[in-house]
Amino acid sequence: MGLSKDSKLKDVMANPEAAAIIEQYVPGAKTDTRLKLAGGLSLTKIVSMSGGQLSPAMLEEVDAKLKALGD
Repeated sequence: MGLSKDSKLKDVMANPEAAAIIEQYVPGAKTDTRLKLAGGLSLTKIVSMSGGQLSPAMLEEVDAKLKALGD
């Protein structure tokens, strides 16, 4: 099963190519302790809790790029 916006952050960050995609949108994500604590949450949930710092449009772009990575 491939990665998507519904994947848990820890699963996305475990894949180097997917982690690089996240870094494009959230610089420093690899070392941000807040995101490490959110590892069990989906990207969709994280965006909904971001207080507008991360947009739904950004989430859709990330989703498309993650899906393009394949399985």
